[in-house]
Amino acid sequence: MPPTGKLFLSRLIGLYGLTRQYLSRGLIILLSLGAGCCNTAAQSHTSAYVTNLSGSVLSGSVSVIDTTTNTVVATILVGTSPSGVAITPDGTRVYVTNIFNSISVIDAATNTVVATIPSGQLPTGIAITPDGTRAYVVNQFVNNQGKNTVSVIDTMTNTIIATIPVGLGPSQIAITPNGTRAYVPDQQDSIISVIDIMTNTVVTTIPVAGTAGIAIRPDGTRAYVTSPGSGTVSVLDTATNTVVATISLGTNQNPFEVAISPDGTRAYVTISSPNNFLSVIDTATNAVVAKVPVGWAPNGVAVTPDGSRVYLANEGSGTVSVFDTATNTVVATIPVGHAPLGVAITPGPPTALTSSLNPSIYGQRVTFTATVRPSAKFIPTGRVKFTWDRFTIGSAMLDSNGVATLTKSLLNADPYPLIAVYGGDANNPPDRSTVLSQVVLQTTSTALLTSSPNPSTQGEAVTFTARISSPTVTPKGPVTFTAGTTVLGTAQLRSGRASLTTSSLPVGSTKITVTFNGDSNIAKSSASVIQIVP
Repeated sequence: MPPTGKLFLSRLIGLYGLTRQYLSRGLIILLSLGAGCCNTAAQSHTSAYVTNLSGSVLSGSVSVIDTTTNTVVATILVGTSPSGVAITPDGTRVYVTNIFNSISVIDAATNTVVATIPSGQLPTGIAITPDGTRAYVVNQFVNNQGKNTVSVIDTMTNTIIATIPVGLGPSQIAITPNGTRAYVPDQQDSIISVIDIMTNTVVTTIPVAGTAGIAIRPDGTRAYVTSPGSGTVSVLDTATNTVVATISLGTNQNPFEVAISPDGTRAYVTISSPNNFLSVIDTATNAVVAKVPVGWAPNGVAVTPDGSRVYLANEGSGTVSVFDTATNTVVATIPVGHAPLGVAITPGPPTALTSSLNPSIYGQRVTFTATVRPSAKFIPTGRVKFTWDRFTIGSAMLDSNGVATLTKSLLNADPYPLIAVYGGDANNPPDRSTVLSQVVLQTTSTALLTSSPNPSTQGEAVTFTARISSPTVTPKGPVTFTAGTTVLGTAQLRSGRASLTTSSLPVGSTKITVTFNGDSNIAKSSASVIQIVP
């Protein structure tokens, strides 16, 4: 194994993970940034969450940076030696791996720890599926079968539901934007394990020497993998799971983490000590287009949702560098906790879903509008599905402004937790809105009953005509004609009208009633007429 790992034992004797060496027989710990996934959120601005190993082996913290002001607005105590960090797609929860066998769950609204999950041994990298239902955590401890593992966490219950054996020496994990595959670089085995998310099994391995960090382009077609020992970045074709390019970063380079811009045009690679800079790769040409000095021992790296800034943790300096992607310059340096490692940034504004009328009444026309936020300068294209639970009520194409509309008038009277789901395109990742609680109310109905002739003679045929109306729909179905408690008959409404003819009415005055029983969408109504037979 090349001398690129971070020996966890050195952390225990006070070197805090900065010594990069290896043991011929022992456990190599690669402290890593978790590969964040998220592309929808409830915040109007973004925050960067930075894990700090802290100065004590007994505790660690997370610094919260407001990316508008580039100031630390909160410091959250978590478990021992926090490393990886990932944020749910809706931006409400932050998951932090603590190397000493736990995962802290932070409420992003209050910046407090709301749950602690007992984890596999020595968890580091973490990634969350695009639908937010699962978190995948890399465990550095070697099990009885001589394998490292990946734990699968149900984010609804915050429990581990599966454990997947992978190769030796993993530190990071990245999940494809469509949520079907997870890629785990296994540094000691010089492979990348590819996990099928549906079955939670390794379906193939890809030979790549000395791997460490990994990130996947928003379109899902390419993965970029750093190799610290060789000073290279390998480019994987995710369709064929083969290496299609190898990018040299120069001699004596030590690349660790990598992040991709939201438009997929740039890869940002942290080059650790002794060089200490950020490399910028043009993903169209796979050429290095910039090298910018940053703090000491840069590690975790993340890009803001609009692609304008890159935040990277300088482990040796105890700072975070803020990099302007337009000018390729460092524009701010933010002091954080001791030995910062991982960085994750909350998603930007989500796909917006609005309703033209809420609550609405059954039969009223309601237009649902989904506005998909662009990734950097590219307006989203493609189709948006409007869904609730497991059902789709319709879909629509995005227009030139990234807006899709769907009009419905006959949604059943019910509450609908609607979500707009965007599938992504070559330049924009998949996205989904927060829940819109559309309420459709039952509509009213009104009954009118007439008879002819009235009065009538005994034995004469009399026709009773019912008209059932509603302000939003034309009622359909049966109506029932009664004389007191006696049912005279039923008839089907046609264009809101139904008739019944009878010649068996008794002499005198008889109250005839028509009843429309309605259903869950249209309310019940009735009307009466007094028929006189002299």
